[in-house]
Amino acid sequence: MTYEQATQILLDCQHDHKPCEWSTAGSGAPQGHCCTDCWNAHVAARRQTRKEQLAMRPNDCQRCGTKPSQWNYGGYLLCGMCKTATAREHNQAMAAAGGLGIFAQGLLVSTKDWAARKATA
Repeated sequence: MTYEQATQILLDCQHDHKPCEWSTAGSGAPQGHCCTDCWNAHVAARRQTRKEQLAMRPNDCQRCGTKPSQWNYGGYLLCGMCKTATAREHNQAMAAAGGLGIFAQGLLVSTKDWAARKATA
């Protein structure tokens, strides 16, 4: 199902009781009215469509390789959990290196163990 088909549910509502007022995104002006059951069917259809779209994304996280990337963090494409873990490792390395160590070492996040994590996951 597509978003247009989900919107068609609202347009096709022929029920007498129509408490829900709806508009298209960005217009602000009411486009029509529908009953609660048709509104709920519309919402369920849109959620299912979005779920299908998200399922088609590739699992391209450069750290774990099991989830789609959502973040570009320090030049790496990472999922949310890996971004948080990488940020924590970076902050721990910065705290351990101190002020001069930060400038001398450059990138403080070690990626040498990431491939091992992918193999065990």
